[in-house]
Amino acid sequence: LGVEFFFVLSGFFLTVTFKPEKNVVGYVKSKFAHFAPLTLFCLIGKMKLIPLLNSLLFLQIFTTDVMPPQSWYLGALFWSGLFYFYMMKNCPEKYNNVVFGIVTCAAYMWCIGTSWEIGVQRGLAGMGLGYFLARLYQNEKAEKTDDGSRFLYTLAEVAVLGYGVGVMFFKQLRPESEMTAVAVYAILILLFVLRRGSVSRFFEKPVFARIAACSFSVFMTHSMVIHDVLLRWRVKYPAVAEIDEKVFALAAVVICYAFGLMVWRWFETPVSAFFKNKLR
Repeated sequence: LGVEFFFVLSGFFLTVTFKPEKNVVGYVKSKFAHFAPLTLFCLIGKMKLIPLLNSLLFLQIFTTDVMPPQSWYLGALFWSGLFYFYMMKNCPEKYNNVVFGIVTCAAYMWCIGTSWEIGVQRGLAGMGLGYFLARLYQNEKAEKTDDGSRFLYTLAEVAVLGYGVGVMFFKQLRPESEMTAVAVYAILILLFVLRRGSVSRFFEKPVFARIAACSFSVFMTHSMVIHDVLLRWRVKYPAVAEIDEKVFALAAVVICYAFGLMVWRWFETPVSAFFKNKLR
């Protein structure tokens, strides 16, 4: 479910940061420079030509021969983002609102009808919803928040953030329909960008931006850490196998974050900078 949050968030930021002077080639180059380093890193020791080409050409959603498996997200994000970027650059906003509305509704119906199977429809749906959230945010006039309003906004932020995070970790909170979670994520994003409650303002501190900077590295590398290392240890070593499942899961989260942080600092950041310089 967390993937749906990032699709919506990506659509939101694609819209609010869009500049007409950007071109499609530049968009493709920026995505390649951003995604290629971690794709290459995750293929270390498993270098096979076809999966490598599929990943570097963002074909993950068109084939099952991809590595790592979670990189399907990059393919859906790339092609969906390219569609929305191209349309925003070449079509008037009033037409885009209609087209994007139809595409977003159709894509969510597709998701529901196929039980949210992996595919570009999830990217089209989430990024389309993010587009409309951005338009709503841009049209929202800044207003002075009094103490009463701030309290209500804070309560809403606590409730939506708690539920949004909870559904990813506790089966008891998982809704019967994924659309419930999507709606919660959309509300969460809008509340936090409006910054009218105490929770959203608290998370504006630079330290949280630094903590979140490595999130993409964590996402791309967590599978190899869990499946290639931790679960193998749990089978191979009796001492690890005896660890309580909840404790093991918590330790896995910490280890995945620590490993992702190192990869981000010493691999993703310098290699992305290298690609960006070469593709200018």
